[in-house]
Amino acid sequence: MPHLRTSTFSERALIKPRLFLLETCYLRLETVSSMPADYTLDLQNRIVMTKAWGTIVAEDAAAHAKRLTEDPAFQKDFSQVLDFSESTSFHLNQQELREFAAMSVFAAGARRAFVVPTSLSFGMTRMYATLRELAGGQEEFQFFDTREQALKWLLPGD
Repeated sequence: MPHLRTSTFSERALIKPRLFLLETCYLRLETVSSMPADYTLDLQNRIVMTKAWGTIVAEDAAAHAKRLTEDPAFQKDFSQVLDFSESTSFHLNQQELREFAAMSVFAAGARRAFVVPTSLSFGMTRMYATLRELAGGQEEFQFFDTREQALKWLLPGD
């Protein structure tokens, strides 16, 4: 059975934070984001499984990368599945996309599979991959319609 570690987050506080009263009478602060995202680390297969939905904005994408680098179980040579199947829009200008592409957290040779079932998500992620390559990135990028296809590429022996 694979060893999994999950982190769910909403980084960008676009809406006022909400307070929730827990049964033990402690207060917890939750922020609401325009781009919620989850990631799971499959430690056995060395894969970051990222899922993003809603509106994709530069600040949230950068926050996701920062969280990965701060996760002690994350290794730069992990592969990644980045699933945009539930994304609704992308609000990034060319400069923001170029800056984000310049700061990848993955090592040379890391395999990165993008699940992009729409022409919009394909176009944006293909532009990111091109900018990443121009910035000196040496990861391997592939684009897929489904998560299953992406995993088949990352785990060819399965």
